Amino acid sequence: DDHVAAVAARREEVVLVVASGGRVVFGGLSVRGDHVRVRGIVTGDVDIQNARDVTVIGGQGRTVFLAAVRDVLIQGGSYGGNQDGPTAQIGASPASIDVTFDRVDFHDATATNPTVHMECLWAGGVQRLTVRDSLFRNCAYFAIFLTTLNGPNPKDVLLENNVFEPTSQWNGRPAPYTVNVSNWVTTMDGLVVRNNTVAGDIAVQSATVRRARFAGNLGAIGSCADGVTYSHNVWTLRTCGTTDRQASAAMSHFVDRAAHDWRLKAGAAAVDAADDGDAPANDRSGFKRGPLPDAGAYELGAPS
Repeated sequence: DDHVAAVAARREEVVLVVASGGRVVFGGLSVRGDHVRVRGIVTGDVDIQNARDVTVIGGQGRTVFLAAVRDVLIQGGSYGGNQDGPTAQIGASPASIDVTFDRVDFHDATATNPTVHMECLWAGGVQRLTVRDSLFRNCAYFAIFLTTLNGPNPKDVLLENNVFEPTSQWNGRPAPYTVNVSNWVTTMDGLVVRNNTVAGDIAVQSATVRRARFAGNLGAIGSCADGVTYSHNVWTLRTCGTTDRQASAAMSHFVDRAAHDWRLKAGAAAVDAADDGDAPANDRSGFKRGPLPDAGAYELGAPS
C-alpha cells in the first residue's frame, strides 16, 4: 500500500486493471508515459506529467496533479481529504491540452489558516478543459479556480451538469465564489457554463471576455459578469439575461441538500426552465433530458 506505481514512457498501450473480485491499493500513481489506462484501483495521489492519452477510471486518492499533458481523462472516482493545497491541480506552463474530469467526486479540500490559497480544482493555462457530471463538496475557497501562471490564458472551458456546493473560508465562514475566473486571466476566450447547480456566486474577472455563455444553470448567484451571454438560467437574487428567471426560493427545491442529493422536487422553479437549444442530452445521473429541459444538473424524476 505504501508503494507508488510508476508507468514510464512507452509506445504501446499500458493497462492496469483489477482482476475480477480483487482489490488493489496503491500508495500513489505516477505516469510519465503515453497510452495508459488505469481502472478500478485505489490510486492514492495521482501524478501525470509529460504524457498523452492517459485515462484513470474509478480512482481514489487525495490529490491529482497534471502537468504538460494532452488527452487526459479522469473519470469517476473520488479525490479529496487534503489540507492547504488544491485537490486537483493542472500546472500552468507549459499548458495542458484536452483535459476532462467526468463524474468525479471532489471533496473535503480544507484550509487551516488565512494565508492559504485553496480550491478543489486549480486550473492554470489549460486549453480545452471539460468538467462534467461532477460533484464539488466542502471546497475552500473555490470549487474551480481558472488562472494563469507564466503561461497562456486558459481557453475553451466547458462546465456542464456539475453540482457546486457552497464553498467556505478557513474559519468556516462562507467564501464569496464557487467558480472563479481569476483577474490574472487577461482574456477568457471560450467559456461555456451550462446546466450546473451552483450554490454560490460565479466570478468572471478577466478584462476581456470572448465567446462566453451561461445557459440553463440553477444557482444562488447575485452578480452578472460583463461579456457573458446569459440564457434561460434560474437565479435566486437577480436575472442576468432577458430569458433568465428569478426565484428566491429556488435553492430549497431539492431532495436532500445535506446528503448531497441535488435532484429536483416536484414544483421546483427549475422545471422546464432551461434552454432547449443549449442543454446536454442527459442530466448528471444519465437521465435523458426532455424536450423542455430543466435548469441545473438534474431533470425532475432522475434516478439517484
